[in-house]
Amino acid sequence: MQGSEPVTSHYRWQGKVEQAREWVLTCKTASEQVEALIARRTTLHPYDLPEVVVLDADASSAYAVWARAATTDEPNEGMHPPYASRSGAAQGEQS
Repeated sequence: MQGSEPVTSHYRWQGKVEQAREWVLTCKTASEQVEALIARRTTLHPYDLPEVVVLDADASSAYAVWARAATTDEPNEGMHPPYASRSGAAQGEQS
């Protein structure tokens, strides 16, 4: 998941133009996990109608294998997250 800095959203809600400070959350998951992710997000979100947009995307084969393993019960032993060095430390972290 990735979270953004606060953004200002402008939208119509119940007949009025509203403005709110919000955060964008990007979640990457396997297609068969989308419904469960939406259900969980909707349960946890304070809005009556949280914005959920699902985009279908292609990825490099290595990233796709890692992402599927990271979001399902498939084993991923020996695989590093795409943002980590081969030593296992995430970029920007000290190992």
